Formats: sequence, C-alpha cells, structure tokens
Amino acid sequence: MLACPLAPEGAQDVGTPLPLPPNARLSVHMNRLEVDHIAVTRPDGTTQMVAGTFAVERKNNTGAFAKILGTEPTHTGVDLPDGTYRVTSMAPNAPTQVTTVTFP
Repeated sequence: MLACPLAPEGAQDVGTPLPLPPNARLSVHMNRLEVDHIAVTRPDGTTQMVAGTFAVERKNNTGAFAKILGTEPTHTGVDLPDGTYRVTSMAPNAPTQVTTVTFP
C-alpha cells in the first residue's frame, strides 16, 4: 500500500491495498483541486476575498469520510486520485463552507 509519511496528525489511512509484485509499475491518475480564497460579504453588501484555510476528507468504501489533509492555506491546491472528497473552507468572519467534489 502506498502511504504518505507526512500525513497530517489525525489523518487516517483511507487507501486501497494494491498488491504488486517486485519491480511492478503503477500508474495513478491525479486530479488537481484548487481552493481559492473565501468570499466574505461586508456589511455594505460588497464582497471581499479573504485568506483562510481548508481541510480535505476522502469518502471511503463504507461511505464515511476520513481526514486526509489537515489545515492548509487557501489560494493553493492539492493533487488527488479519483474519488469523492469533502472540502471544508474556513476564514475569520466568514461562515464555514463545505463542498463535495468527485473526480473524475
């Protein structure tokens, strides 16, 4: 099984075991998830993009979501294999945004 030695604290292994013979090759298609800054509506009704953080959870084979990426800054991205993910974005003075994304 492929593992990430730098997984965030509290992250769970949600991978799928892939038994491979020695010297076997494995190709994994990766998808890019870009997370923009968070839109915050000001009291005057205008919108401002503010820096925040996001976390990513992957839907496992039981249908539950497990954290795979902890607190990361917005306005960046992450490469993910095919699957269904829940992305939670947070910023000061903004409601938490939760989005589900499925690749491919």
